[in-house]
Amino acid sequence: MVDEEQAYGFSTSDLETLNTYVEDEVESTVGVAWWATENHTYSWSQSTFDTITGSSVPADQIASSYMVSLVNGLGYSGNLVTWGSGYPYPGDTEATADAAINGTPFLWQENSTYWDNEFEP
Repeated sequence: MVDEEQAYGFSTSDLETLNTYVEDEVESTVGVAWWATENHTYSWSQSTFDTITGSSVPADQIASSYMVSLVNGLGYSGNLVTWGSGYPYPGDTEATADAAINGTPFLWQENSTYWDNEFEP
């Protein structure tokens, strides 16, 4: 998982470059390989968000209605939603965070388990 929160000081260009590198590395890995981007922003446009998440499994922090809007705008079913008890609604519980997004949580095919990501400070 690549943690790509806007507050870390990376530009969108930095993140796009990093994710292109990670994508190339994952594609050349033997066996089952996937990667996730954990994002949180208050200002990225939908197109910037779409580019940054790219071919990853989105693991976005559902900590604001803006993030819910971006995640739902991806049109991606199978988000590895990140939630935490310290987040505001709807990201404060697993049930409300999962219900806020379109589709279902990420399904790991290996054992048919739905996953989401709990942030624990």
